[in-house]
Formats: sequence, C-alpha cells, structure tokens
Amino acid sequence: MGDHQHLEDEIADLRDERQQLNSEISDLQSLIQYNEERLEEEDYDVIQSLEDTPEGADGDITEQLLDGEDGESVVCWTCGSTVDREQIADTVDRLQDLRRQKVEDLNEIKSELDDLKADQRETEKKQRRRENVERKIQETETEIEHREEQITSLKDRREELTEDVESLEDEVDNLESEDFDEILSLHREANQLEFEIDSLESDLDDVSTEIEEIEELVEQADDLREERDALVDELTNKRTKIDQIEANAVDQFNEHMDAVLNILEYQNLERIWIERVEQTVREGRQKVDQTVFELHIVRTTENGAAYEDTIEHLSESEREVTGLIFALAGYLVHDLHESVPFMLLDSLEAIDSARIAELVEYFADYAEHLVVAPLPEDAQALDDDYNRITSI
Repeated sequence: MGDHQHLEDEIADLRDERQQLNSEISDLQSLIQYNEERLEEEDYDVIQSLEDTPEGADGDITEQLLDGEDGESVVCWTCGSTVDREQIADTVDRLQDLRRQKVEDLNEIKSELDDLKADQRETEKKQRRRENVERKIQETETEIEHREEQITSLKDRREELTEDVESLEDEVDNLESEDFDEILSLHREANQLEFEIDSLESDLDDVSTEIEEIEELVEQADDLREERDALVDELTNKRTKIDQIEANAVDQFNEHMDAVLNILEYQNLERIWIERVEQTVREGRQKVDQTVFELHIVRTTENGAAYEDTIEHLSESEREVTGLIFALAGYLVHDLHESVPFMLLDSLEAIDSARIAELVEYFADYAEHLVVAPLPEDAQALDDDYNRITSI
C-alpha cells in the first residue's frame, strides 16, 4: 500500500507541474504573438528595403536593418523607452526558445505521467491478484484440514466394516451345517457390507484426487509469492539507483560550481551549493518522508563577514552561470558525454566577455565537440586558436 501512495503522490506532483507549464506556455505564446505583431507593423518598411537589396551586397543583415530609413530604433511599447529593433527581435527569439523548452518539458512530464499511470494500474492489478490468491490459499488450507479429517473418519469406518465382514465370514463357516436360509441371509448381509466398503473406497479416491489438486494450487501460490518478492526487490533496486543518481548530481553540481566561481571571481559571491535533505510532510492523516533539494547562496560583505542569500537576489549573469552548471552536471551524471559528445552554448549575452572566455575553456574539457554562439564583441575575447564559423 505504501507503493500505491508513493505513485499517487508522484502523479499528483506531475499533474501540478503539467498545469503550471500549460499556464506558462499560454502566457509566453500571448506575449510572443503580441510582440511579433508589433514588430511586423514597425518593420514593414525596413523589410521592403531589404527585399530590394541586390544579391551579393556587402554588409551583414544587422547593419542593413540599422541603416534602413527610420529603422535604427523604435519606441518600446512595453516600457516607453527607445530601443533597437534588433534587441526586441532577440528578446522575442529568446521567448520563443523558452516556450519551446517549456513545451519539451511539458511533453516529458506527459510521458512520465503516462508511465506512472501505467505502473499504478499494474501495481493495483498485482495487489488485487495477491489478495485473491492469499484468500484462496486460506480457503484451500481450511478445505485440506476438513478433507484430512474426513479421510481419517472414512479409514476408521472401513476398518470397522472389514472387521464386521471377517466376523460374518467366520460365522458363515461355522453355520454351514445349519439352516440354509439363515446362511443365505448372512451372505446377503455380507454382500451389502462389501458394497458399502467399495463405495467408501471410491469416496476415498475422490477425496485423494481433490487433495492433489489443492496441493497444486498451493504450489502455484508459492510461485506467486516468489514473483511478488522479486518485484519488491526490483522496486528497491530502482529506488536505490534513483538515490545514487540524485546524490551524484548534487556532488557534480557542487564540485563544478565551486570551480567555476573560483575562476570567474564574482564580487562578494562566495559559494553556491545544493543540499539534499529528507523532510517529513503531512499528507492527509499520514506523515511521509520526501527528498527535497535546497539551493544555498553564500555572500561576503566588504569586511569579510559571510551571510546566506536567496536565488531572487542573483544577478542575471550569476543566474545564467548557475543554469549552465546545472546543465553540465546533468550532462555528466547521465553519461551523455559518451553517447552524445556534443555541447552547444548559446544566449550568453548576460555574461561579460572575459567570463564567457573562461566558461568556454572550462566546458571544453567535458565535451569532445563544443560549439559556442557568442555576439561579435564577445567572440573577440576568445582565444584565436578556436575554429570560427562566420557564415553558413
């Protein structure tokens, strides 16, 4: 029953995540659609001028957009400030990437939810089967005891009748010289007793056959018990494997996060680490243990005093770096570097050029093929030994 409760809890959590993702995807879609419509209205003249540009003209697309008539900047319809169209378009692209990621996460959650529901149905089916078998075993054991008592009684009765027949036969032998009618009567009584003995022996054979069938059912119950024990062992092994993966993921994140923070040297950011703890929570009338992951952020003041901060206070650059280390830890823990020796780093604009160069050098040690898509000004900070692709 504990396994049923565990599956129900996981299904409830996944349903909550699915509902949250659906809401976020809907909000993102509305935001993307609104900005795309505004961009189409603002950029119509610029797009027309690009279509008139001769084939093979020099200059990249960004410069052509900025050089168009009235195309350098627009008034942002969100904040009212003057910004580049390219910045708004990049923002829309990032929103679209985020929405695609959310959709992928939603599909994964749906798939996992389907698997859990199938496991739940199978577990409930086996539970019902187990209860039926145990009930049948109990009934069978009771029936065996009853049949064994009946066999004992029949054997006693047979012995009594056999003794009676032998006694009558002796009496017949002694009375051979007496009246024939009396002898004939005794013979009839003897025949009747022999017939009753044969009937009892037939009943005994039937009961013995039924006992053999019941014993076969008991053997089947033993097989079912062994199957149940094997399933319990398999479930325990899978839970142990999950615990090992979670612990390894936490260790990988903490190790690489410490190394990267030492390299990037963020001001007053001392440490970021994950703690894996067990918490007892109340679910209805019961208390259950759950594994939770707590993210700790430690900063230092100018005089060197340390204090714990929250994730909401991380700068955009610090947040991006933390996310990259999350991805690297998962990439290594699940051994993806063996089957997919490829890694792509994109949308690094929130991190300054020098730190991007340090991150690229660090990530290059863990992926056989590393591709980075920086802005032109960020690309200048990278080592010249890297292969560069300027056009496709």
